[in-house]
Amino acid sequence: MQESCESGYVRGGGRSKRADGGVPYELDLDAMQRRLAEQSDIHAVHDAHVWSMSGGRIATSFHVLVSEAMLGMSPQIVVRLKQLLHDEFSVDHTTIEIECDDCESACEPAS
Repeated sequence: MQESCESGYVRGGGRSKRADGGVPYELDLDAMQRRLAEQSDIHAVHDAHVWSMSGGRIATSFHVLVSEAMLGMSPQIVVRLKQLLHDEFSVDHTTIEIECDDCESACEPAS
């Protein structure tokens, strides 16, 4: 079953495709999310998007959760994940937002 997303993309069966055919059907967004989530410092991946850019280049964006202890490594994590997506999925441009998985308690006001 396919569902239409607000962005105009159709997602279903683990694959993503623009309704107008702009992104190749072979591009497996779920596989990308799984591959990112397999990394030892990544707790979860969500809010994934894919679209085509001019010249047939592929762009993606992801939110990834890391532990508070890993926040200082965010720049290195982003570089590594971008390289992984480029090397394994031929993604030309990726935006990765790092989020803290266990920071909620650190952000609570002291009582």
